[in-house]
Amino acid sequence: MSAKETVGTFLGAVLKGGITTMREPTNTDYIQHNPFIPTGLEPFIEMLPVLQNLTSQNNMFKYTKIHKVLGEGNFVLTVSEGEWNGKQQVFYDLLRFDNGKAVEHWDV
Repeated sequence: MSAKETVGTFLGAVLKGGITTMREPTNTDYIQHNPFIPTGLEPFIEMLPVLQNLTSQNNMFKYTKIHKVLGEGNFVLTVSEGEWNGKQQVFYDLLRFDNGKAVEHWDV
């Protein structure tokens, strides 16, 4: 699976809380460059219920569609749309891969 294909699997697993699916394409030393989400795969997985709460119970966060997946070398950028706190938003996710596994993530 290419890095671009892996991004879809990874982001889908994050949004659906698919822990088993998340582990496969992600390095255990995964680095998260978001101050609100812990770094490391297991701490990130432990935070999934919080993300699920934002999407399912109070509809604060809604991720609706990935528009573009751009890849260059070990980096893949996604441009997506959704809602944050009831307002239409554009989301950018940048992932770095090493040996076919996600090792770093940045988001805006």
